Amino acid sequence: MHPAREPVARGRPPRLLAVADVPAEAPGAPAAPQSADDDMAQAWLDAQCSMIAGVASGVVMRRIAERAPEPIAQWPKDREGSLEALADAAAQAAAERTVVVRTGDPAVAAASPIRAVAGEVVVVALEVPGSTRAQHQAIVQLLQWGATWYQLLEHQAPAREVGGGRLTTVVELLASALEHESFQAAATATVTELAARLHCSRVSLGLLRGKHVEV
Repeated sequence: MHPAREPVARGRPPRLLAVADVPAEAPGAPAAPQSADDDMAQAWLDAQCSMIAGVASGVVMRRIAERAPEPIAQWPKDREGSLEALADAAAQAAAERTVVVRTGDPAVAAASPIRAVAGEVVVVALEVPGSTRAQHQAIVQLLQWGATWYQLLEHQAPAREVGGGRLTTVVELLASALEHESFQAAATATVTELAARLHCSRVSLGLLRGKHVEV
């Protein structure tokens, strides 16, 4: 029996944009060591899976052109067993470039694109057994927030190792935002914390809808 696919909202969700005025790095500051993109994906996935309650396993996959997606990170690293359910959900999310939630018995797989540039798509898929529909929506929201930070990390430090301090900052920012029930309160907490941690003179958070940004 094929797993059921839970209906989710169609269309491209608004993207979160953060703009910060960050002072120049102090002279003589040590450069981050070189590393592969896969290391960044692994560190990001480790942080996501440790933050989202109930995750049994996770995978980040990259799809180039029309080729089948290939795993570039998995959690836990020593996981044994088939990744077929996660891979199927990730492949569908990559092909359709949208969020996919598949419910089975008892497995639940949630997959979401976290980066899409030209013919390359990077997708994350998580297995969350026993989760409810309400929890699925929360997981999807967390993955979309996580995608924003993944893109920021990749843009700010391409081909560099993601240090533990930087990932800790990302996770703590997300945790700070999730303490609030309303989006306005969460957004305010995020920019306040970001300004304090990065010593910014100003931080702006906006929603990108099509070609327009709403701050």
